[in-house]
Amino acid sequence: MTQNLQPGNPAEQQPEAAPATSAPQFAQPVQPVQPAQPAPSYPQAPQMQAPQMQQPQQGAPTPAWASGPLTKGKSTMTTSIISIVAGAISLFLFGAIAGTVAVLSGISVLIQLSKAKRAGAPSQGGALAMAIIGICLGALGLIGVIFTLMVLY
Repeated sequence: MTQNLQPGNPAEQQPEAAPATSAPQFAQPVQPVQPAQPAPSYPQAPQMQAPQMQQPQQGAPTPAWASGPLTKGKSTMTTSIISIVAGAISLFLFGAIAGTVAVLSGISVLIQLSKAKRAGAPSQGGALAMAIIGICLGALGLIGVIFTLMVLY
């Protein structure tokens, strides 16, 4: 059946009818199948962790250099004041007892300050000066007691 394609032919005006099926379906493109390859292994970088935050302590902690076995929890400033006062008292009253207290407490302050300096704490010049003056006054009180005993006997 050939169609007449002349201008007066009604077949030319009507196109061929499409089949009564649904819309044309397009096929999915074929994906190439590759064999399973192992994932490349790279050296792992070390994992860095953030520093752990500690819970705040109740009250203010006493630094290790501020108290020692000789002072029983007293600060260096308090111990140096005890040293200078005991040294001054040893010149007039109770020379042996006050002088000994002045010398021992002054030495205790010097030890505590040297530990603090090694730990990196700021220096306390006032406590150091009072401890040295207390040691000197306590030593003068002890020398006075010894001299007094030598004169009397």
